[in-house]
Amino acid sequence: MISFTRRPRFGAALGTETSGLAEHGYHVAPTARDRSTAESPAEQLHHDGHAAIAMGRLTGNGPHSSYSAHILGPLMFLGIGIGATIAPAMNAGTTGAKAQDAGIASATVNVAQQIGGSVGTPLLNSLAASALASFLVGEDANSQTVQTNAAVHSYTVAFGSTSAIFAAGASSAARSYESATPNPGVPLTLCDG
Repeated sequence: MISFTRRPRFGAALGTETSGLAEHGYHVAPTARDRSTAESPAEQLHHDGHAAIAMGRLTGNGPHSSYSAHILGPLMFLGIGIGATIAPAMNAGTTGAKAQDAGIASATVNVAQQIGGSVGTPLLNSLAASALASFLVGEDANSQTVQTNAAVHSYTVAFGSTSAIFAAGASSAARSYESATPNPGVPLTLCDG
């Protein structure tokens, strides 16, 4: 029989990223929205770089890293970075669509997001599983220390890969909007009549 123990700290750990998202959504996003007429989409999407930095910081953790010293900060930074990226990305994906095409533009952005999530999660899982398996080759797989180091190695590979994906996304967004800087006096709109 398998028994499960409650781990209240695990819930708190997951809540950290969520609180970063919520903090951004309730306090920072309205301010950013008010400034949106002065910022180009590339400037609004630079927060994807914050997510890349946060994931990169998580690659330095080891088996004895403490939550408060090594994980809490990057998770908060990740939550804020992702929270600051989602709304401008959705806005950028539908900006310039004609009124009659607004629904299909929004649906296309939603489908792209769903495909990214459904492909990205298994990809990162496969990378982590491969890293774990390759780490265990030639090692004593029954050793608790080896198992712990293999797990940390697999997480590090997944975090590093995620950081690279976020960095590529930030770079791609910046390049795609370099020549499309809006007039500072003209607000960005969802639909272009």
